[in-house]
Amino acid sequence: MSTTAPKAEMMHEETWKTGWWIQPKDLPATARPSRCSVRIVNEAEIASARWMFAGRSDYDVFVNGTKLEDASREIGFAYAYDVKGLLKCGKGETNELAAELRGPGMTRLFRGAMEVVFTDGRIRIYGTCAKNWRLGADGAEGLVDRTELRKDFPPSR
Repeated sequence: MSTTAPKAEMMHEETWKTGWWIQPKDLPATARPSRCSVRIVNEAEIASARWMFAGRSDYDVFVNGTKLEDASREIGFAYAYDVKGLLKCGKGETNELAAELRGPGMTRLFRGAMEVVFTDGRIRIYGTCAKNWRLGADGAEGLVDRTELRKDFPPSR
């Protein structure tokens, strides 16, 4: 299933500091697409949410299994979407963000940050990192943070 989501205002460049470039490790260039994902449990009811992301290879992104369609997405640029309508918004509910990366192994890089505003006014930023994102459906380790790219801020479209 796929859908469009409203484009959202880009978050401040400093927000990228919460998200590292992550990459599958030890991939042959001819490997099948790599799917990396994270599950997030809501700390409170969600009032709004936007997800900002970028990839260095051909990629698709998913919220709770629904693919975000955007025919104009270009590799290396950052995009932001209002994803509240795709989330389970109640306190304690679990949501999954995912990216499916294609292309040569060394270019399969992905970076993202999701800003969640709760109804009690708190704001939480969830960023990509190899510690909390997993590779594949079995949750196996297999992602690495690209620390040398830490300050690499993709331009926005």
